[in-house]
This record gives sequence, structure tokens and C-alpha cells, in this order.
Amino acid sequence: MILKIINIFKLIRINNIIIAMFAVLVSSAILKNQNFSILINILLTIIFTMAFGNVLNDILDIKIDNIAHPERPLPSRKITLVEAKGILACLFLLVILSSFYINNLANQVLYFFILPALYLYNIFLKKIPIIGNIIVASLIATLFLFTEIALFNSYHILIVPALLIFGLSFIREFLKDICDYEGDKQYRTTTFPVYFGKTQSIKIAIIFIGVFAILCLIPYYTQYYKLNYLLLLIFIIEIPLFLLVLLLLNNPDKKRIQLMAHVTKYMSLGGLLIILLSHN
Repeated sequence: MILKIINIFKLIRINNIIIAMFAVLVSSAILKNQNFSILINILLTIIFTMAFGNVLNDILDIKIDNIAHPERPLPSRKITLVEAKGILACLFLLVILSSFYINNLANQVLYFFILPALYLYNIFLKKIPIIGNIIVASLIATLFLFTEIALFNSYHILIVPALLIFGLSFIREFLKDICDYEGDKQYRTTTFPVYFGKTQSIKIAIIFIGVFAILCLIPYYTQYYKLNYLLLLIFIIEIPLFLLVLLLLNNPDKKRIQLMAHVTKYMSLGGLLIILLSHN
């Protein structure tokens, strides 16, 4: 029973959900929210929605994951396909129930953008080079805007944090596509690495990282954030990005690129910390 629960947590990507919960809490702190009952409803809605999207992804990608991620619960048969579909149905019901307690504008974002984007990404958009990466990064960045909308019916205060997390998430998703090259190629999922080649994709990843590193400086030079933002940015984001570029220049193997993708995930946590400490 305990092993089954652990595998369900793996299926729903509990680590990513915990990071998302932290993003919501950071957003709430920046907004100086004091309505904790609504905050709990937001957290539940996001937890169930993310879990739903992750399970749907694994169900649809089970053949690819047999090659790219054989250790995952579905390819390793620690959770059966029937069980995964049952979990998916329960999660969708929980999304509907939790959304009853958030405002109309937040529900519009959930039902007319987030859920359709999750479905279209898994069915169709992930097969289009770059577009799939943009969709996933946008969904992650929407955590900030969704929280603000659900709390205060506004969406302008957290735009800069959302853009910063979008950039890191996009880089991570692009690196993950390079990791999944073999499985995607065999099953003709035309991600950027499959379409343009692994070597060319590594070069493009370096360009993306360089551009993002420059764009991160804009909030400081436009005086949106102060000196503490710049100092934290240099040590938590800029230096690690520089090290990622050095590793990519050395023709890394799959395991090293996979490690880089994980590093960018935890850099996102660092980015959240920067935003929290820098916001006026």
C-alpha cells in the first residue's frame, strides 16, 4: 500500500506540485493576502489541475516513456493503465469541486485557458517544435497570474515574476526535449531536437540561455527591482546559467543534460526566493 502511494506521488509529479505550491505561497506573500480560506482553495485547485495534467501526459506518452523514462510508474508497470485512468477521472472531478470556491474570472482562466491548454498540449501541440515548450512554460508562469486573479480579481502585479519563471521553465522544457530525443524520434514526435538534430538543439539552447540571462537584468535597469535583486540574481541565476552554458559546450550526454534540466527546476525555486526578497 505504501509503495502504491509512493508511485501515485511519482505519477502526479509531486516534486513539481510542491514547487508550484511554493510559487502560490510566494505570490500570496507578495500580494500581502490575508484571506487564507481562498488561498487554500487556490492551492487545492492548482494541485489537482497539475496532477491531472501530469497523469494525462503519462497515459498518452506511455510508449515514448518506455524508451525515454522506463523507470516511471506506468512504463515500469508499478501502476497499471486502468489505475492511471481511474486516478485521472478522480482528479478531474476534484478540479471541478475545488473550482466552485474561486471567483468567476479565475474560473474563466481555468476552464478556457489552463485545462484546454493542458489537453491540446498532450494531444497535439507537444508535437510542434518550440510551441509545446512555450505552452508548458506559459502554464507554469500562469500560476502567478491565476493566484492574483483568484485573490484580487487583478492580473498586473505579478506579471514580472511570471515572465521570469516563464523564461526558466522554457529553458528547462527545451533541455528535457533534448533528453527525450531517442524516444521522441522513434515515435515520430517532432520536437525541435528531432526536427533539427541534437547538436543543433544544444547550440540553440545556449542561445536561449544567453538571451534569458540578459533579459533577467531588465527589471533592475528599469528600476522595477532594486540592487538586492541584482545581487541575488547574479549568484542564484546568472552564475548557474553560465555554468550550464559551459557544460553544454562540452557536448554533454543524456544524463548530464537531464541533470541540467533538474538544475533549472531548482533555479526556479531560487528565482521565487529572489522575487520574494526583492518585491517592495
